Amino acid sequence: MKFEDLLTPKPYRWPKKGDLPFRKAMTVEAAGNLAADGPSRTVFIMEGFMQAGKAIADLILDKRASRFEMVYPMLFCYRHAVETGLKWLIIQYGPHVGVTPPDLNDTHNLLELWRHFAKINKACGAEMHDEELLAVGKIIKQFHDWDRHGVAFRYATNKRGTVISLLHSDVDIENLKDVMNGVSNFLNGSDGWLASVVNAQRSVARS
Repeated sequence: MKFEDLLTPKPYRWPKKGDLPFRKAMTVEAAGNLAADGPSRTVFIMEGFMQAGKAIADLILDKRASRFEMVYPMLFCYRHAVETGLKWLIIQYGPHVGVTPPDLNDTHNLLELWRHFAKINKACGAEMHDEELLAVGKIIKQFHDWDRHGVAFRYATNKRGTVISLLHSDVDIENLKDVMNGVSNFLNGSDGWLASVVNAQRSVARS
């Protein structure tokens, strides 16, 4: 790139006739695939929001000027990944041990979701004083304290027009990214462990 190119203003993209945001992709390279079945889509959403949180964290760390605006979608992505992850585990393994909360699809309460998840773990033989469970429980509690209803990172004000209060004036991005990598591994590991326990119990019941 020449110095003169930097001085040349780039074309400013304005809406034009025929614009539609959603259309079928013309090439494989341009396609963003959308799963048709519920379980696959749920997993992709859960993993996608966790990866999006990490990608935004990397962007902020690489381009510090973006931290003022990108911190909110990053926090929302991480929180939503936790919420969808817990809901997935409850839906998949809760019915096997009698944990079937009726309002699961209508709640954004992370603490309530964690309580249901804890019941499933206990029924499957996990000790709730295990280091990993205690650590993730505290992480869930902090996310809940920051954003009880899933709106604090999406809007500046609540329904009454009052600015939503956040617990700190900043957040350590490197620490958040590291902690959430651990949470991601925990959720994936819990999925595998609960699946093995439930399958083993089903095998015993059939024998």
